[in-house]
Amino acid sequence: MHRKYKIYDIDRKAEWEELFATAHFTHMTQSWNFGEAKRASKWRPRRIVIKQDGQPVAICQVLYKMIAGIPVAARINQGPVMLTGHAEKDVDVLIAIRNHWRYLLHGLLLIAPAATYSDKSLEALKAMGFRLRNHNRWTSSRVDLMQSEEEMRKKLNSKWRNQLNKSEHQGLQFVVCDSPFYIEWILQRHIDNMKEKDFDGPSSELLLALYKESPADFNIFKVVREGNAVASVVAYKFGDIAHYYIGNYSSEGRRLNAGNFILWNTALELKRLGCTHFDLGGHSNNSSSGFSGFKLGMNGQKYELVGEFWSL
Repeated sequence: MHRKYKIYDIDRKAEWEELFATAHFTHMTQSWNFGEAKRASKWRPRRIVIKQDGQPVAICQVLYKMIAGIPVAARINQGPVMLTGHAEKDVDVLIAIRNHWRYLLHGLLLIAPAATYSDKSLEALKAMGFRLRNHNRWTSSRVDLMQSEEEMRKKLNSKWRNQLNKSEHQGLQFVVCDSPFYIEWILQRHIDNMKEKDFDGPSSELLLALYKESPADFNIFKVVREGNAVASVVAYKFGDIAHYYIGNYSSEGRRLNAGNFILWNTALELKRLGCTHFDLGGHSNNSSSGFSGFKLGMNGQKYELVGEFWSL
């Protein structure tokens, strides 16, 4: 283990969430509820805190695959999470994590660090002994919901704002789906959407597990025109941030710019619920197909993470 840095387990949700609330920049995949929901996919969560001279500087949720009670792989997705005031210690924290998982003591380590991409950060990870798994990098952006509605609208890309203006004259209705009935409804729409468009999104088992962990954080929204749903979105809350997790848009919805309409109204509803930021979700690939062409039109703060690595 790296000198002066020690790793301790966190078993209590209250302790985890107290530290999580003081984090510098958090991601949904590091939230307690996400870790619990991953049990549905046969992953076992372990939460750790990294301390320097007894002072917490970072926390990290690690997911384990077990065979006969033995960990064979450990997965860190968008972690560790640096606590406020300690962001400059991220290199030392990653070294401590790398040393903790050396020699297969806790299984093969797979990690997608919550570090911003740059040539410098890429080379630093390689120098620590992490090996690049692939060239996929998570790209997304966050809309600042602490701005006024007027400020948020002014910041929209002009083309995106014009499409929103048009959508607001198409007889569209934004609906907050707060009845338990809608969980089965959105799951079936998601399954049908993946089949129709031939892509792999979050499994229905994971989505249902997320909902069961905290129904109040699993926000389902839809847009209706003449009684028919033309768009739907799930925005998952963790702390004071919400993450766009899944979405579905019909051909009629695309024609009516329902995507603009539902994203804008989702942002306003999340702002009303007390969220400070709306992460628009992204892609773990370099093409960013669809993401850069549409969601970025909201002109949030764009970020790109360094990529995926493995370590022995």
